[in-house]
Amino acid sequence: MLHKLPTEIWYKIIKILRDDGDDDWQDLSRGSQHQRRSTLLPLLLTSRYFSSIAEPLLYEHAVLYVHKEGSRSGTVVDALQAREGRKELVKTVVATRRSRPRKEEDTEMRKEESVLVKTALMFLSGLQGLRLFRTLMSDEVYQWILTQPTLRTLILQRCDFTRKGDHEVDLARSRITRLTLLQSSPVLKFPFGEVSKLFALRRLQDLTVTAPFFNHIATLLGPPPSPASPDPNSALPCLPTVPGPPPVLPNLRRLSIQLPPVGPSARDQTVSAVPLYLFLLHSPNVTHLLLQAGVEVDPLEISTPRLEHLKVLQASTEVADTLRTEAEGLETLTMNGMLELTMVAGLGEMIRHLSLDIGTDVVSALALAFPKLLSLVLRLRPENSKTDLNGLPHAVSVLIWVYNRAPQDLANLANLGRLSFQLNTELERHRPGTAIVYKNTEKRERKALASLQQTLPSLREVRLPSDRIWKLFNLDEGWEVVYRPPSL
Repeated sequence: MLHKLPTEIWYKIIKILRDDGDDDWQDLSRGSQHQRRSTLLPLLLTSRYFSSIAEPLLYEHAVLYVHKEGSRSGTVVDALQAREGRKELVKTVVATRRSRPRKEEDTEMRKEESVLVKTALMFLSGLQGLRLFRTLMSDEVYQWILTQPTLRTLILQRCDFTRKGDHEVDLARSRITRLTLLQSSPVLKFPFGEVSKLFALRRLQDLTVTAPFFNHIATLLGPPPSPASPDPNSALPCLPTVPGPPPVLPNLRRLSIQLPPVGPSARDQTVSAVPLYLFLLHSPNVTHLLLQAGVEVDPLEISTPRLEHLKVLQASTEVADTLRTEAEGLETLTMNGMLELTMVAGLGEMIRHLSLDIGTDVVSALALAFPKLLSLVLRLRPENSKTDLNGLPHAVSVLIWVYNRAPQDLANLANLGRLSFQLNTELERHRPGTAIVYKNTEKRERKALASLQQTLPSLREVRLPSDRIWKLFNLDEGWEVVYRPPSL
């Protein structure tokens, strides 16, 4: 009976079990890798039929770990070389060096690392995605990246860009559509020569860089525009609109600017300002603009008609007032920092997907301001005005609101389909303690879900502060847990 199901159906079922709701091939966590292997390896031994389905999923995303004592990932390369057809199954590769104290790193390890990455890349002719993390980019790796016809996604994080050769390869012939460059070094480096060569990647659709690197890119577009004659009725000067500048990245749709990857304590204190005006003028088709918390931009920098195509924004609350009139097509909004509802009140008729850091005391006003929401993510704290949240009682008070007041405060969102309640960043560390204070958490959650279902008839998925994710598959059968954190 089982074999009577079409192979395509079995493939989708096993793929869902492998990914466990997360299909991010970049995930390097041991838990994620173990989950995928433990799901697929038993199927390889079940029968030839299931082996033929599981093997492509097992080798679809390969991970190479480099160790000083010898590379355990050599077994991955050996397994691919043992059967000729397996190399065609690999679509993405993540190569990473296990972090070690600086004094323990030596040239022998770096040489071994370079040989392993080079061997894997030269062998895999159909690779579509590559992520290098803390690895050495040799001349051979550079040459492979620039000439690989199937490569679409390239992610370089904390890599050593030192190279000996000079590659005169036309980047305009590259087929890369997604590029991520995240370097912690204060020295700005572009792996393929001068930073200006970035503009030769004409097929680029998704770009993620650090704020210092982006500032370097912006300087190549020319000097910042001088303010025009100020409006006598406005306290702020207006930036002039440059008519019809030539696009430098005509296909760019998604721009993400992040802080340099540093230690957690330093990141909390880091703020970087970026000039967006000229870049947006030269990239007129950007629809997704993501600014990490700590990346600041003058609201005037975004005040340009070029944002008429903007659909997704993640930024600080300071730019919201400008977006009210400039981004008429905005659908998804994620605000970094505490929200002042007055700053986004004019966006209520436009926004369909919203993610906010907010106090429980103003959620009811939020529901009234955004009546057409389809999905909502709330990072909660007890009161919108509180900033010194350092205790377990505050986390418990959020849970009390979720279990008792949330359905009533959100009753105006008749079209809401997905809802997520999360603890504010300062309160998240107290989440394990809430399980001790609150007994029978799952029973309380079921009661809260029943109340939410009565007031929000379109609701089908809810994530609660316990990190359980509930889905309503059938109105008669009720809510079911589709994700339960390992700690529960």
